[in-house]
Amino acid sequence: MATLSLAMIVKDEARHLGHCLASVKDLVDEMVIVDTGSSDDTVAIARTFGARVPFFPWRHDFAAARNESLRHCTGDWVLILDADEAVDACDHPVIRRALDRDRPPAYNLTLRSYVRDGESIFLGQAVTPNESGYHEGSSHPFYGDAPGLRLCRRFPDLAYRGRIHELLTPYFAERRLPVGPLEAVIHHFGKVDDDREAAKAVYYLQLAQEEARRQPRSPQAHFNLMTQASIAGDWGLAQAAATAFTRLQRSVPAPVLATLAMAHLHQDRPAEALPHLQRLLKEHPGHPLASRQLPRALLALGRTDEARANLLQGLQSGPRDEALRNQLIALDLHCQQPAQAAADAWEALKALPSGGDGHWHALVAAFLMQAGQLQQGRAVLDLGLRLHPAHEGLLRLAKTGTAEKA
Repeated sequence: MATLSLAMIVKDEARHLGHCLASVKDLVDEMVIVDTGSSDDTVAIARTFGARVPFFPWRHDFAAARNESLRHCTGDWVLILDADEAVDACDHPVIRRALDRDRPPAYNLTLRSYVRDGESIFLGQAVTPNESGYHEGSSHPFYGDAPGLRLCRRFPDLAYRGRIHELLTPYFAERRLPVGPLEAVIHHFGKVDDDREAAKAVYYLQLAQEEARRQPRSPQAHFNLMTQASIAGDWGLAQAAATAFTRLQRSVPAPVLATLAMAHLHQDRPAEALPHLQRLLKEHPGHPLASRQLPRALLALGRTDEARANLLQGLQSGPRDEALRNQLIALDLHCQQPAQAAADAWEALKALPSGGDGHWHALVAAFLMQAGQLQQGRAVLDLGLRLHPAHEGLLRLAKTGTAEKA
């Protein structure tokens, strides 16, 4: 039977590490957790799980630390995790079965990042309401998925590349070794920790800037800088990095087009954003970010009818996109069309019964009451209050029993 090593790098992860290791203690055969300078109980927690904890001084280079963790592994296969991640027990058999196959030698698992906000964009995609059957992450309302190479055979020269956003994929690509999909999920909880994310954004931007200075001809370095500048909200820098990428790389992937569009929008240049958004939708039909931002750009340019048409088109591709629903209702109200707003709110509730944070329920209930349909209005109001008991508009409707003050 093939053996599996867990490979991790950590620093001051006492808050998260126990949960991570508990989730895989019955899956892996050994735990290798490289500590890069913790001052909390990280090392002690790792050792309670029987992990080997070699020390590696931090060099501001994620690939170097990752490669040190691989160097200490002895299993036939390696599973790579971060401390703020976990694997649900129901996926353990899926992973173990993969280890006994001859090919492929590496797998992309689903990296599922949990977020609080249904209007979030994760790697250019709209987040998904959390209706999965996993125990891990079940308390979080939304998530975004992306593939990630986290399970592979332990080749003697296996190595990561990249000071930041380090990758194993170049190793397999250069050797023409296939990477297959595996229907298993790594649950990532870091994005619900606002303080942690803010600190990472500052530090990662510094690393990305240094990497781009050292490798000015590297498209990946400029892509990483573009990504981190966007996260940090430095849209001028994000635009410059995206432009540098396009000079070095013939094909322009969706995240670069999206960044160029967002940079123009954040710098109050909607007309310059339009071509990038339109190209995104042409090359990637239904692209969530473009579907949301193109109507905003059109509305900023006074092209209201086009904005509405694009919102309706976007909803055909993403009927459960809460942000698009909110935009359409906001556009109705902006155009002083309350009846249309109520109708669109009703359609939104059909697609997302608990969505809208109470606003959709209030709009529909108020309109029904104004139309004299008191029983139906009260039913929608009661449902809204059960789902959103603190919503002020719903509470006012319940108190007054009329729509005029809602």
